[in-house]
Amino acid sequence: MHIKVNIPEILEALNKVKHIAKPDKVCPVLSNGIFETLKDEIKITVSNLINGAVIRVPAQIMEPGKCLIEIEKLTAILQTMSGDAFIEEKENVVWIKKDKTKCKLPKTNLSEYPETYFDDNKVREGDLTVSITAASLREGFIKTKGFTSDAEDGIISGINIEVSGNIVKFIATDGNRLAYVIKTTETPDINLSAVIPAISVAALNQLIPASGDVDLIVSGSYCMFDFCNSKFYTRVLEGTFPKVDQIIPKAFLTEFSVNKDELKKVLNRISVVEEKEDKCKVMFSLKGSLVTVEACMYKSNDTLVAEDKNGDDISFILNRYYIQTVLNSISGNLVKFCLNGARSAVVFPDMEHRYLVMPMA
Repeated sequence: MHIKVNIPEILEALNKVKHIAKPDKVCPVLSNGIFETLKDEIKITVSNLINGAVIRVPAQIMEPGKCLIEIEKLTAILQTMSGDAFIEEKENVVWIKKDKTKCKLPKTNLSEYPETYFDDNKVREGDLTVSITAASLREGFIKTKGFTSDAEDGIISGINIEVSGNIVKFIATDGNRLAYVIKTTETPDINLSAVIPAISVAALNQLIPASGDVDLIVSGSYCMFDFCNSKFYTRVLEGTFPKVDQIIPKAFLTEFSVNKDELKKVLNRISVVEEKEDKCKVMFSLKGSLVTVEACMYKSNDTLVAEDKNGDDISFILNRYYIQTVLNSISGNLVKFCLNGARSAVVFPDMEHRYLVMPMA
């Protein structure tokens, strides 16, 4: 293989996939990517035990071929260069050349790379394809970030993408907090549900384009996201995701709003004075048109103005960290609290989206 590439173009591609091709103790060869020449471009394939990606980069092909190159080292070398560079596979090495500069990387035999877990043809046999805008996909993942369980396995360690009719729901929960984000699709009459591992979503976010559409294709235990010049594959988590539609209340006895930025400042102050044994407990006391927000043992005490109040006065305790996760996800200047009692879940509406935090004792 002997190719000429534009360094900014190939670096942009490598930076999108290098976090997938990480060294693995079980299979160190996965730190490499497969570089394969096509007509006027090069296809780079990376994979690990959970997900994989394919991305195409324009290239001038002097000699076609296919080889393995360590992604992290190649990226580091190209970052010190500008303009165009040559990548040449020769005997037992891979050369990166730019003017009078030459760098040599050891060549790994292609036979050492395991058979990919992700087969494009098999995935497309699934026949369940949903088209969604890149902007909607990105927003769905951003607004559910931080709501999944920290455990590496289990159904609630992922984000559930549920499609019914022309509605696409992005749902994440760890049992104590929940994000429920609604977007739309123009794909008609499709019903599917797939739970994407949170670790895969973090990798996928690097590849989502700024504009255009994305095809989501689900087949058995795998799914694929197909973009204009790249594809992302991931395993899906197996199991039954909680029926969150039954968890979120439809009506509330108490509702009020406070300024989001002011509440953020209050919670930041509380985070400074609270101790580990306080367990991030924050008490909210609604009385008339005022809301008192205080840390455990009166270590911090602030009063905010309650807007659009509806219902009786109430006091309740929430986890500070969980509230901050909600505040980082919702839009607008106000954050609205909706609840049915001191021991009920607190729902935070954000246009058509919903966020929920369970109370603390």
